[in-house]
Amino acid sequence: MLEKFNNKKFNKKNSYKAASSYEELVLDYICSNIDTKEFKYTFEYFVSRNINFIQKIGKAIKLKKKDNIIDIGSGFLGNLKIYKLFKKKNISIIEIEKKFILNCKAILKNIPFEVNFIHNNFFNFKKKKKFDLVICSKFLNIYDNKHQLKVLNKISKISRKYILLIIMKEKSLMNLIFLTLNKFQFLRASFYFLIKIFDFIKLFDLLLALNIKKIQIIKFIFFLETLLVNRYSVKRYVYNPQFYIEFLERNKFSSINSFSDNTYDYLIFKKN
Repeated sequence: MLEKFNNKKFNKKNSYKAASSYEELVLDYICSNIDTKEFKYTFEYFVSRNINFIQKIGKAIKLKKKDNIIDIGSGFLGNLKIYKLFKKKNISIIEIEKKFILNCKAILKNIPFEVNFIHNNFFNFKKKKKFDLVICSKFLNIYDNKHQLKVLNKISKISRKYILLIIMKEKSLMNLIFLTLNKFQFLRASFYFLIKIFDFIKLFDLLLALNIKKIQIIKFIFFLETLLVNRYSVKRYVYNPQFYIEFLERNKFSSINSFSDNTYDYLIFKKN
């Protein structure tokens, strides 16, 4: 999944690949357990911890039975709790990676839950159809200012009623980790070199000996591997929520609610 980047020119596709490598590892792991007794627990573990404030989102966003939803990027179906919140709705996911779509479809057969997949790059998405809710979850921060504005502009054009943005908080431990490892690349490379010498399997065994649950260890190792393996995997563009509010206000959307956890800001907008 990880590729070398063009240092001279911003590359949208490669940026997405670096950022989505964690989702790929999780998705592959879930699919490897799809025919086992552990499947339901494994899937629920990753999904249940991916999104917070479900009830608050439901109170702020009022959809009718006929309304439709589009989500930008499938990941490992981490937004399933939001889809289920709005029952009997027409839900679409736009995803650039064919492998992600195939694996997600396999998982959904075992849930079961129906989703329409659109195989496309969102930057090239030209569908004229509008959606009542556009979800952009943990997607924007992998792109620079210019490309974030392009995404926001497109979102505002295809949204008929609501927009839900989930963005990384400026003042969060996660952002501090990204900033530090990006600024001091020798630290990222050194950590990765040490872990490779120590071996991820030995690390797994050590954590298991400390009575940490297997699934928690796997999640931690997936995060470490994707965080440290590539110099661009630690590159994030994090801005204050006001950056998004001011832009969408100019595009006739009002901020109607916001919540924050330790890592992410949840911003909800409604069309004027």
